[in-house]
Amino acid sequence: MLSVEFSALSYQEPERVRFRYRLEGVDIAWRESDGRRSAHYTNLGPGTYRFRVIAANNDGIWNREGATLSFQIEPRLTQMMWFRGLCGVALLGAVGGIYYWRTRRLAGRYRERMQERLAERERIAQALHDTLLQSMQGLILRFQGVAKRLPPECDTRRLIAPILDQAGEVMDQGRQELLNLRSVSDQGNDLATSLSEFGRSLAEDLGPKFELIVTGIEKPVNATASHDIYGIGREALFNAYRHAEAENVSIEIIHGNHHFAMVIRDDGVGIPADVLINAGRNGHWGIAGMHDRAKAQGGAIELRRREPKGTQVIVRLPAHRVYSESENSRMWLRLHALFQRLRWRADR
Repeated sequence: MLSVEFSALSYQEPERVRFRYRLEGVDIAWRESDGRRSAHYTNLGPGTYRFRVIAANNDGIWNREGATLSFQIEPRLTQMMWFRGLCGVALLGAVGGIYYWRTRRLAGRYRERMQERLAERERIAQALHDTLLQSMQGLILRFQGVAKRLPPECDTRRLIAPILDQAGEVMDQGRQELLNLRSVSDQGNDLATSLSEFGRSLAEDLGPKFELIVTGIEKPVNATASHDIYGIGREALFNAYRHAEAENVSIEIIHGNHHFAMVIRDDGVGIPADVLINAGRNGHWGIAGMHDRAKAQGGAIELRRREPKGTQVIVRLPAHRVYSESENSRMWLRLHALFQRLRWRADR
């Protein structure tokens, strides 16, 4: 609190002396003293001030010049700009630390779930190998033995031969799927290559031209995400080549800082309206499986009809679930985004 005392000499009738005072920068107009010979101010901020006081004698004549007092209030520690800046930095550091701790905790939970998922895949793959594939292999060997006992010119042997060949191909495909299930190493660098090879093989067999486009800076994709993304792309390409009656089919892979996206396009007849509404056909699980794979990675799929014709499948997945970057790199990217948002709000 600031207190200023003042007085004026009057030998005839000193009790009739009147005062007015004003603190420039605080008081808008002159203030009457109401018989007091002091002024009190509270909550004054740091800065330079000028106090003025004037008096009137017993005849009511005012001294317009009066007396002045100039003074300066130095800022306290908590009012200094460098201290406030330091507090702001400390606050941002605390927010960043909490965010980092929270991110690490969520990342740990996500890794645990992924480990459980990979362990479950390993168990399923082992069970399928020990039961279904081994039994099928035994049946194929028995049929091959029967076929060898038949005369070479026998019609039955000629009918069994292509069936056995097809059964062998099915076994090879089953072994490849089991290998995919049991794969735990990062295969993100081969994602674009695998989709390109699959698309070009369909183009060679079925006709429509195929193109793969990669946008953005390519980053390694972790094994689980790569498996699901490839499964989505493969199913979408199958649907385009089997049902779209298209002339051109393409896949665009988009690498972003915050999201991974994949867009499958064709210029065919377009996806039927009932399939769009029901997210698939009754009794068919291809589109439903695509949605499940995207959801497992924290993302979503959107199917659209293109104008004037064709279909577009858009897959969006969060970057932190897809890319195999180090945890520190992801943390600094998130902190940078957080600071950008805080600065934007402060500017507003």
